[in-house]
Amino acid sequence: MKEKFKILLDRAKNLRQSDDAEVDDIISKTNMYLGQAFPLESGPHKIELLGISFTSPYSTLLKNDGSTWKKGQQQLINFLDTRIEELEMNESNQKKKDVQPVIKEVFIEKEIEVEIPFEDTSKIDKLNVELSILKKEKNLWQKINWGTVITIGLVIISGAFFLGLYFGNNKFDQKKIDLTDENNKLKDSINVINVELEKSQEELNTLKGKIVLKKN
Repeated sequence: MKEKFKILLDRAKNLRQSDDAEVDDIISKTNMYLGQAFPLESGPHKIELLGISFTSPYSTLLKNDGSTWKKGQQQLINFLDTRIEELEMNESNQKKKDVQPVIKEVFIEKEIEVEIPFEDTSKIDKLNVELSILKKEKNLWQKINWGTVITIGLVIISGAFFLGLYFGNNKFDQKKIDLTDENNKLKDSINVINVELEKSQEELNTLKGKIVLKKN
């Protein structure tokens, strides 16, 4: 497409004054190529192209001295030259987009030797042993079925509670029975004492009667 615009540019530079047919052909082909080369910017470009004039509005009144024609010719040359530069810029930008840098990741393995003193090695061994013990203890804790352990614990606690309540109630009942027996024994003793008191009262009354008879 750039070559076609270059051909039109050469024709515009070689225009002869008042060659209206050549002008019309150049403008028509330029208008057609704009839609193909600049699909997004063709509208503004076409408006600019149609604004190029080779005749003066006063050409019918004044004698044409050729300045208007030369001005129009230069505008057409500048327009075509700018479109060619625009195409070259677009091609350059497209090439930059197409050429993507390939970045390779290179991994370098390097062995590092670290010298550890003997005492440090013994400490590391000790830590490894402690770590193994902790892992075993952890595994033991993980193996325990905590649901079963908790259930058994609750059963034991509940049994101990009810057993204690049972023995407590029995002990209380036994004390109650003992108190009842003692109360009954106490009542029996009181009854015996009352009987004795009644006998003593009768004897006392008898003695009082005898004493009264003697006095008389």
